[in-house]
Amino acid sequence: MGGQAADRVGVTAHIVDINGHECSTEEIEVVPGTLEAGEIGNFDGTVNSPCFADGGTVDAEAHWD
Repeated sequence: MGGQAADRVGVTAHIVDINGHECSTEEIEVVPGTLEAGEIGNFDGTVNSPCFADGGTVDAEAHWD
């Protein structure tokens, strides 16, 4: 990020089935939503998906403006 603030920080949770196919995505808000360089944010979410019935997983991906 080059030492600059990140605005509208969030996490995309990619829900993947046991075969590696993406079933759905969930957007999760990070608090605080703006982070200064070196600052850490937190996120917490509950993801419910039928993909978990057969051993699906979640891959989290951070994003910001």
